[in-house]
Amino acid sequence: EDIKNFPAVCNNLGCFYGDLEEYAHAYKLFETALDSARANQNLHQEVQILNNYAICLLQSDNSPETVKESLSLLINALSISDNMDSAFARANTLMNMGLAHYLIGGDTETEKILQEAIQLFGSAGSKSNEALALNILGNYLKKYKHNTIEAVTAFDKSININEEIRRKLKKEFHRISYADMFCEAYEMAAKCRFDLNQPQIALDYIERAKAKSLIDLLSGNLIINKKGKSARLFSQAAAILNEIDEINAALEAVSLKDSSFLKEGLIRSKADKDKEYAQSLLDALDDKNRAFKIIYTELVNSSPEEASLIYRPYQETEHIRCSIPQDTVVLNLFQAERELSIVFIFPD
Repeated sequence: EDIKNFPAVCNNLGCFYGDLEEYAHAYKLFETALDSARANQNLHQEVQILNNYAICLLQSDNSPETVKESLSLLINALSISDNMDSAFARANTLMNMGLAHYLIGGDTETEKILQEAIQLFGSAGSKSNEALALNILGNYLKKYKHNTIEAVTAFDKSININEEIRRKLKKEFHRISYADMFCEAYEMAAKCRFDLNQPQIALDYIERAKAKSLIDLLSGNLIINKKGKSARLFSQAAAILNEIDEINAALEAVSLKDSSFLKEGLIRSKADKDKEYAQSLLDALDDKNRAFKIIYTELVNSSPEEASLIYRPYQETEHIRCSIPQDTVVLNLFQAERELSIVFIFPD
């Protein structure tokens, strides 16, 4: 059993040394891992090691010779992936091949390779990898094809996927870490919008990036060094925003559960209980939004610059209900940061 795990241990150590930029040690470990995986005839491990070895080479040196060596490893991994009939292994290898092609200037195959990887990741439900491949595609379209419109479309899709994943993470540290991983997508999307002469939309990306990383970091008391009224108000406002995110996540979970009730024909009493729970969440959401509005107003008066970092528009649910005909039944409501979803039944 230890022999079977040996390639994985060497592979992980190789990645570790690669992150430390001690590439000579990393290469030796990857070679050892490959020899062991091949001796054990473990194709899954071999594909994973070949991919990590290739990425480590790309991290160490972007010269044409090194990129070609990396591509050679990836072509080998792709052949094994096809023999394994593993869509995920093929998608991961294609994404890394797309990155290698991008680093040497891109070619006619780069976009095709990345598009296939994106499609395979989407079919497999690997959202984070799909977002990563979209980032690479966006950079390629912007830098080498000078197609800013298609590039910003790729970055938009990546950002939307990342924000969807991030909303579902429960621990604040995980949210911060995940947001930091994908800051480039916001930056590149903003640059694309500036290039398209859309400065307001570009500023919206910047605000979204702040809301996703800086605010969470501050709310976790990790970098708050200031003292005084504005620091206290900022901390309170950030804490309320975290509570609002938790309520929204709970509402989304209830919404998904409601869909399963309809599909599976579950008993009505259970659905009614969840409807009551959803209503309690909506009421709590209104309370938190009102509390945030009060603290935010105080923060604007105390420190407008800090208030701009934490601004978030909101809509009270009662205002929405008042704008809908009285005999319309509102089943559910979910308010995300930049969009609002309402499920309701018309009288007709």
